[in-house]
Amino acid sequence: MSKKSAIRRHVQTSIVARIIYRLICIILIVVGCFGLFMSFSASEQAYRYPRRDKITTAIVTKKTKEADKYGYDNCLVSYKFTVDDQDYATEGVLPNNYSCNAEVDKEITIRYQADNPANNAYGDNEQAEAMWTIIAVVLAILGIIPLGVGFVGLVAIRKALREEHDWQEQSQRRSEARKRRRNENKDSNTEE
Repeated sequence: MSKKSAIRRHVQTSIVARIIYRLICIILIVVGCFGLFMSFSASEQAYRYPRRDKITTAIVTKKTKEADKYGYDNCLVSYKFTVDDQDYATEGVLPNNYSCNAEVDKEITIRYQADNPANNAYGDNEQAEAMWTIIAVVLAILGIIPLGVGFVGLVAIRKALREEHDWQEQSQRRSEARKRRRNENKDSNTEE
């Protein structure tokens, strides 16, 4: 195998490898952007989640258990409470992961939104807010890593291409200079 055919095969392999590397980098960038988008969605969900930051007591008026469409038991608790001489009555559903320990005519602790007490809940929504924040941070990290790797990969490929192009130009100049010298040597030999 001649030197030219070896170089040609190397260049062809490099072209295929470059295309594959570029595709991998682009896929990583797309995955990273998707991860960041999901992170922003999760963080928006965390901050859009009702801020029930005030706590008060309520009286349970009714309690029933009911199965949801998946067959899990949910606890339906109706309760009433007063904020600033205004009475509120609400029915809350506790998912099956909460214990249904509320008793009728007993006090329970509820959380409500300060500027809108009608927005209230029995059960701890702080856990849900913390969960959405953790999900947002994890998705941001999982989005930044492939995004960074993809950009670094594309920059490295571009730099390698530029160096190879420079090397090819220098090689071409050298070969042209050799040809000129040969031609000059031939001309000088023919003149003598």
